[in-house]
Amino acid sequence: MKIVLILILFSFFSLLSNAQRNIELISKENSELPEDDIWSIAIDPLGNKWFGTSKSGLVKFNNSRTKVFSSANSIIKGGPIGALLVDSHGILWISTSNPDGLFTIKGDSVKKIKNKYIEGLAGVIAMSKNAKGEIYFGGSNGMVKFDGATWSKMELPINGVVIRAIDVSQNGIIAVGHNDGLLIGTEKKWQIFEEEKEKLQLPVVRSLKFTSDTTLIIGYGGGFGNGGFSVKNKEVWVHYNKLNSKMPDNMVRDIEIDGRGNYWMATNNGLATFSRSDGLKSIFFRNGTFKNVILDICIENNIVWIATNFGVIKLTE
Repeated sequence: MKIVLILILFSFFSLLSNAQRNIELISKENSELPEDDIWSIAIDPLGNKWFGTSKSGLVKFNNSRTKVFSSANSIIKGGPIGALLVDSHGILWISTSNPDGLFTIKGDSVKKIKNKYIEGLAGVIAMSKNAKGEIYFGGSNGMVKFDGATWSKMELPINGVVIRAIDVSQNGIIAVGHNDGLLIGTEKKWQIFEEEKEKLQLPVVRSLKFTSDTTLIIGYGGGFGNGGFSVKNKEVWVHYNKLNSKMPDNMVRDIEIDGRGNYWMATNNGLATFSRSDGLKSIFFRNGTFKNVILDICIENNIVWIATNFGVIKLTE
């Protein structure tokens, strides 16, 4: 069936002032998506979009056709689909839960990754790669590394933490967000950041993104307290939350940077954007409780692909 994209009908909420954007919704109603609850998004070098769903497996979308990889037709077992990562070779890495699993797809060939290191994580929650193409995996029981040939356990200065986010700067500095704080450093030397110490605003760090070798954006897990996000530039911290800014929500699930250096942040209440010219603003897509939950973001040139619990939004600048 040919995919037909329809323009979202907005509520009384408005888009960013003076912004010219085309907003389209891909949903079960107007496409071959098996469901509307989309948890993760990745884009491979061929331009294929990969959507991780809550219950229906992994979806490959190439603007004209949809292919579903599920427990019914593939070795991918477990739902929902969690983190997705495209590595330096164009291979897609897929994490699942219920049961925990890690898979790769090259072309349409699916392979299950099974070794003591991955099994020791008790579920992969976060994945990131460095400039050399090495991949870091974080889970409920620490962190492991794959250099393309060898798997190894990462030695962290703290144990028993659930790793929620990983990012690596161009010069190899690693940031690790977990349920009890933040680690920044190298594989041999780490600095520990905790709530109410070192200016960290909440213990749960949900998302991370380096904008340069010295600047890190830190998204928090919401809940009680300030939350929102912090910008750490060397030793200088600046904090943004619902109390002191136009942040729509204090939980930031994902952070992405476009080619112009603008921040795009997935929150529990809409999309937050931050630019040097316009500052911090929000985009709301629907009215009502749980109608603006953004779960993941992926940027393709001037297009922002947005995973929500009511389908995939294609926002073209």
